[in-house]
Amino acid sequence: MFFFNNNVRKYMAYLAALVVFCCGCDQSESIHPPFANSSRYLKEGIAFDDTIYNANGNPISLKDFKGKVVLVAFSTTWCPNCPDVLQSLDNLEAKNIPGLKIIALNVGSEEINEIKIHYKSHNIQLLDVYRSVNGKIMKGIQGVPACLVFDTDGKFVCGYIGKTDFCSREFMDFIGRLLNKN
Repeated sequence: MFFFNNNVRKYMAYLAALVVFCCGCDQSESIHPPFANSSRYLKEGIAFDDTIYNANGNPISLKDFKGKVVLVAFSTTWCPNCPDVLQSLDNLEAKNIPGLKIIALNVGSEEINEIKIHYKSHNIQLLDVYRSVNGKIMKGIQGVPACLVFDTDGKFVCGYIGKTDFCSREFMDFIGRLLNKN
């Protein structure tokens, strides 16, 4: 009986770790404002130098947005928390903040049309569709949804894994400070 209980505990812990890894969630269902839970920060030194593709299949790079604050949000169509994050990003896009570029990047293997259908089914209306075809883009990121913020010089400022309210006062103030640093 002891052997069975030990193995069950071990496999349950493994399953819980796998869920946290895959979903990028932190065991609570509430939406966390960015920076509120320091254990979910992403480490310094994350670079975003991979080419991604827009809805027309054209390659783009973070370098194309120099002079803007860039928010790159990683998501997939199968992630249970990603639609909430995409909706929050869609609400942020509706604010039409000059100098802010939002890249909602699908890192799954889905084609552009599948991503568009996913957006439509979750009432995501304003976000542009982007996808990556290279797995190295997720280097240093251990789950989705995830967010990276880059300043106007293209330097990594911070990152966060998990649900995030991008329209929270804290996040809006943070973006305002980045936009006004020059």
